[in-house]
Amino acid sequence: MSANRRRRRAANMGHPSFISTWTTTSAPQDVVLPLIASGYYNFTVNWGDGTTDTITAYNQSEVTHAYASAATYTVTITGVCVGWQFNNGGSKTLIAGVSQWGGLNISTSSAFYGCTNLNVTATDAPTVSSATMQYAFRDCTSLTTPNLNSWDMSGVTNM
Repeated sequence: MSANRRRRRAANMGHPSFISTWTTTSAPQDVVLPLIASGYYNFTVNWGDGTTDTITAYNQSEVTHAYASAATYTVTITGVCVGWQFNNGGSKTLIAGVSQWGGLNISTSSAFYGCTNLNVTATDAPTVSSATMQYAFRDCTSLTTPNLNSWDMSGVTNM
């Protein structure tokens, strides 16, 4: 195993994976992870098509992935991801599901705002470090209500 791979594996230990599905509708089609400038990132993304990238900055080119064919892909993010915000933009209509929150940290409002095709089947809870959950799931018209009973919302002051 290479030294870089050992470092990535060590950095990802203790952080369960955030697992989501994305459905592309044309080919080729880009998926852009909704990362923000004020976030903190140190994760590996497995794009579900045999490719992986390591992400350490919100604006590095690897946050955009081009899929060669229209299909549904399971995207796995392992490591630290603080700063996820669709805010009614980007690839909001391509994310179809969340099956595991893992290490995702919802640190902003409008995290999944506009994700009209999103369905959440995850039974675990994300980390919520934002003081506001305002618009977190606004206009998520396909969403079945996620079970929020296990979510630690003690720091949230605005719903």
